[in-house]
Amino acid sequence: MASCSGHWDQFRANAEMFGYVSTFKEDLSQYSTIIDVDKVPAHARMKAEHLAREIEDCYSRGRS
Repeated sequence: MASCSGHWDQFRANAEMFGYVSTFKEDLSQYSTIIDVDKVPAHARMKAEHLAREIEDCYSRGRS
């Protein structure tokens, strides 16, 4: 069992304790689809950028 001090590595702990080796990837590519931005219509990109700005502005002001 891991001690309470130091760095906790859940993936190493699972491997050592249960023999499970994770397939987790830091870039989260297994959870999403790669989008070729060049193939996204300009109007869709503009709408997405607008929504992103709204969300970022909201969070930067401390509202959720």
